Amino acid sequence: VRPDGVTFDAEASSGAIYAPDGKPESMVLIIKNISERKESERKILEAKYKAEESDKLKTAFLSNMSHEIRTPMNAIVGFSDLLLDEQLSPEERRDFIAQINQGADDLMRLIDDIIDIAKIEAGQVNVHIAECFIRELFKELHLMFLQNIRRSGKEQVKLSLQWDWPLNELAIYTDPFRLKQILINLLSNAVKFTEEGEIVLGLKEHPEGIYFYVKDSGIGIREEKQKVIFDRFMQGHETKTKLYGGTGLGLAISKNLTEILGGMIGVESKSGEGSTFWFILPRNEVPLKYEAALRTPTTDLRSWEEKKILIAEDDHSNYYFLFEALKDTGMEILWSKDGEETLEMFRAHKDLDMVLMDINMPLLNGYECTKVIKRERPDLPVIAQTAYAMSGEREVSLAAGCDDYLAKPIKVNELLATISKHI
Repeated sequence: VRPDGVTFDAEASSGAIYAPDGKPESMVLIIKNISERKESERKILEAKYKAEESDKLKTAFLSNMSHEIRTPMNAIVGFSDLLLDEQLSPEERRDFIAQINQGADDLMRLIDDIIDIAKIEAGQVNVHIAECFIRELFKELHLMFLQNIRRSGKEQVKLSLQWDWPLNELAIYTDPFRLKQILINLLSNAVKFTEEGEIVLGLKEHPEGIYFYVKDSGIGIREEKQKVIFDRFMQGHETKTKLYGGTGLGLAISKNLTEILGGMIGVESKSGEGSTFWFILPRNEVPLKYEAALRTPTTDLRSWEEKKILIAEDDHSNYYFLFEALKDTGMEILWSKDGEETLEMFRAHKDLDMVLMDINMPLLNGYECTKVIKRERPDLPVIAQTAYAMSGEREVSLAAGCDDYLAKPIKVNELLATISKHI
């Protein structure tokens, strides 16, 4: 104990001092303060424990990941085989296709989660601030998850919207894509863990900004698990993983994205009584009239009958999808399979109205082709389409001269909407 009363870790050693006649006449006691050494040892042990715990979590995560990948793949492959049966009724065929679509959606969400975690760990998450209309976003999510609930066979679960002030006047400045991603993660969790009762998507005013929340009447989360529920590789219900599925990444991603947007996130829950996941974002409000701000020209596909589009795509399956998605528009569709052929067809068809440009093509890649096309015809719209989904890919495509960007897998409505903006 020091003179000021503070205790500390010490190491003591002693020895005798002997007189000339060999008899001990005094004692020497040396006390050394080893607080720093003990603190270093404590930190090393703590780091060792955390590393071992992280290894255990990652091992469990990888084991679960294998299950999460194989489950939707089993549905996709299995029901694809069953569709080859010519004796299927139309109702059975529709049901099998729905199962394939659900499996594809589940697999895509899993891939997106893995990519997002990689982006977050690499510090490569880009934020694109824009006007975000809350009412439109809530309406879109409400329709999306009504379908999700029906596909899950949980018709007894009610989904409702709730807010404390009129949303038809509310728009905020944030990243609309990331805000939507956070809400989708929270709603997906609510649907997964709720067998009956109600799920509420809502928001209200808060002293620190706008308070978004997703409330459910599901299985709830034990108090000790709430402290780690937003950690990577953690799940609130290890024993229920096999029953409900999931990788334990969605909430960790949501936490990181919320903080990147300048907000905070949390949960209130009791085991067996449901949960409320909430997050608060800065109130960067835009005082715009909702109805006026949302007016956009409608797409008239009949106006595309005189149009000609070049699809630059080396993969036959990808081209076939794009062709099937566009064939009913009436436009003339051309196909090139590599970069050199793309430039040849571009120069041979002076009346081209658009190029759908795959970035990863042989001989010349999409960036090189786009630069040549824009040099010779700056007015020709070029839409990049790529399976590369890492941060900055959109910016690189636009810097090369592309007018817009589509990330694979491409949804038909997204494809048509993007084309309609430029053709």
